[in-house]
Amino acid sequence: MILLASGDEVVRQRWADALASVERTVQVDNAARLKLFLSQRPPEIILLHLSLAGLERLAGVAELKRSYPDCRVLTFADVPSEQEGLAALRTGSEGYANTYMTPNMLVKAVEVVLLGEIWVGRRLMRQVLTLWRQATEPSPLELLTDREREVALLVSEGVSNRGLADELGITERTIKAHLTSIFRKTGIKDRTALAVRLSQQPILDQASK
Repeated sequence: MILLASGDEVVRQRWADALASVERTVQVDNAARLKLFLSQRPPEIILLHLSLAGLERLAGVAELKRSYPDCRVLTFADVPSEQEGLAALRTGSEGYANTYMTPNMLVKAVEVVLLGEIWVGRRLMRQVLTLWRQATEPSPLELLTDREREVALLVSEGVSNRGLADELGITERTIKAHLTSIFRKTGIKDRTALAVRLSQQPILDQASK
């Protein structure tokens, strides 16, 4: 069974018509009725319009997935964005798509999600793959000695060479030697790029989980 959750009757009917040959569909028009239905009989998949009344968009999706982690959710936005799409996947959604995608594409998206896979558009998929590749790269810190890690972390906090020397009790010349070694080992070209790379690492690690 497929649950169609949208406050827009035209959208619900459009989805129902497209999926008529795939599976039986049931419709709800607000978040309260959605929760009531889920408490009684969780469907195989929910087509969830993010503008559904009472849902609170992705916050509501996250709450739904916490309560019903085994229920597959395909989220829909009237004006999709890559940023929202990534956020939707982080909530646990199995897919993110345009509310008005063609009937054939809608059927394909539902079939993909029912198989336990993820559905996203091509542009968003590129973003997901980029994040995945970055997240699976080793952290620059893994390539460094203990002292070089100390230097790199302080650099990421904006500490100057003089400040580094004072903090670590070594000369500025030694600091410069450490920085040269850090840049050589990591392939990072300068202090600014190193700070940016280290500041991104926690975000990328989270996105890959």
